[in-house]
Amino acid sequence: MISEENKDIVLFDSDCIFCSKAVSFILNNENKSSKLFFASLNSEIGLKLRKKYQISINIDSLIFINNEKYFIKSDAVIQISKYLKLPYSLLKYTNWISIFVRDNIYDFIAKNRKKLLKSSNESCEFDVKHRNRILE
Repeated sequence: MISEENKDIVLFDSDCIFCSKAVSFILNNENKSSKLFFASLNSEIGLKLRKKYQISINIDSLIFINNEKYFIKSDAVIQISKYLKLPYSLLKYTNWISIFVRDNIYDFIAKNRKKLLKSSNESCEFDVKHRNRILE
């Protein structure tokens, strides 16, 4: 088991194919200096981090943990975008948009994720080269 200490961590719903594919997208589009780690919301590390940061178990959105802070929904997406290559890193500049608007867009995508995925592949395996980035 790899320790979660001093790491930038994305918590995601591993039972959601859309979320798992989002993790694959992040891994495949990181900038060269990025070193994000990932853990399932309900994994041992995920539950430990939720407890440490007092994150409600009812929150099932993407959660980003960095520098002893956590971010959810669109704030998490903005923070994660800072670790991505162009053009995806440009999302970091959307922080000027009202959080109300950003989170409503996030919620719309989350609610319609199955329609948006349009894939017959119901499983998501992470590339072997990224296995050491998945915390369990």
